[in-house]
Amino acid sequence: PNISRATYVNGNGREFLLTPVGIDEGETVEDRFEIVENCIDFLKRVGKTPKIAILAEGRKDDFGRGDEVSKSIKESNDYDVDYHIALHSNAGGGKGSEGWHSYSSKKLTKSILTKLDEILPYKTRGLKDGSKSLYEINNTNSCATLIEVLFHDDYMQAKFITTNYYKIAKAIFDGIVSYLD
Repeated sequence: PNISRATYVNGNGREFLLTPVGIDEGETVEDRFEIVENCIDFLKRVGKTPKIAILAEGRKDDFGRGDEVSKSIKESNDYDVDYHIALHSNAGGGKGSEGWHSYSSKKLTKSILTKLDEILPYKTRGLKDGSKSLYEINNTNSCATLIEVLFHDDYMQAKFITTNYYKIAKAIFDGIVSYLD
């Protein structure tokens, strides 16, 4: 499979290559692993030491979602990653972003939302406890958070997402780095 998009962000001595590995790219685990290997090769060619994290999305049995969500969570658990950061956009009428967390991921989620608050046109809707309601947070072995970046069913917010994806990626990156420091 080909990588259709990737974003490289860096700062404060940390670097990330963010790619949509999960339900967005590749039909099989082998396809997704090939994407990971391509990213590893790219990072090595530019003199970097790669590490792997899984970014995924979803809740079991959400309307319109397939088994890919469960597969993505399984892959995260199989790779034994330290952090599982799910990136979504929201729908259903509203403004702003929100972060869903478990007990172990509350500080990470807050750190990401704080950085998003600095660049988004609407203030965040705050932290939400997903430990009882979100399949992805409850079924991931690692420190898991789910970030809802704005509402894609609102024209102005959707336009902001599509025209500022690098700023959004950089804010998420900065939030992760702030948490890790």
